[in-house]
Amino acid sequence: RAHLADADEILLINNAGYLGPSNLVGDQDPAQAALAVNVNLTAPILLTNAVLRDRPAGTPTRVAHISSGVGRRPIPGWSVYGATKAAVDHHARTVSAEGHDGVRIVSIRPGVVDTEMQGEIRESAGFPLRADFVAMKEEGRLVSAADAARAVLAIVDADDFGADPLASV
Repeated sequence: RAHLADADEILLINNAGYLGPSNLVGDQDPAQAALAVNVNLTAPILLTNAVLRDRPAGTPTRVAHISSGVGRRPIPGWSVYGATKAAVDHHARTVSAEGHDGVRIVSIRPGVVDTEMQGEIRESAGFPLRADFVAMKEEGRLVSAADAARAVLAIVDADDFGADPLASV
């Protein structure tokens, strides 16, 4: 609250992500599923709520959720991860529809980024599409984290940020 009190403008980027179980429903670890929901969905919702609650009224505020393509199309094995990312997409659409003064929000799909999570995916024996993700890495089809960050920041900095609550890199 003290940090926001003197802000001329606010930017919140909800970028934390946890893959959780990568195997089919019925064979998923409940604790891993719950952790994924907490990191990928509960945290962005609570942080966004806190910022909108505690910011000085009318302070220009941009909120960016980092989403995923799997939130917009089903991938076997990623029912939990996909559900959480679809939910943050819907959260952005709903917050946008609420029309908060000075608030613009977008859920951004960054593409397939070469992160530690991608390494976990390639090592996940129970993931049905593991071979496809190994091939993407071997064929150089992953976006570097630095390039993805630059693209996300370009979206966040654009004058039309928030005109559509869903965006893709």
